[in-house]
Amino acid sequence: MASVTIVTSAFVKAAEAHRKLLKQPDLPYVAVPHPIVSMSGDELDASADAIFKSVLGAISRGHQTK
Repeated sequence: MASVTIVTSAFVKAAEAHRKLLKQPDLPYVAVPHPIVSMSGDELDASADAIFKSVLGAISRGHQTK
């Protein structure tokens, strides 16, 4: 099953570390701006809309999109 990890920009280094730890350098992830905890529902929806194509692309290509 194809998947992509979504991380905030504060966790990009952690995503890269997991790639190395799992020995999967092409493990896909998409980074969104940090923080998201203070975003309103409308802002979260807009953020999700903004990365939708990147998520689909990362799944189909199997690599990181920022």
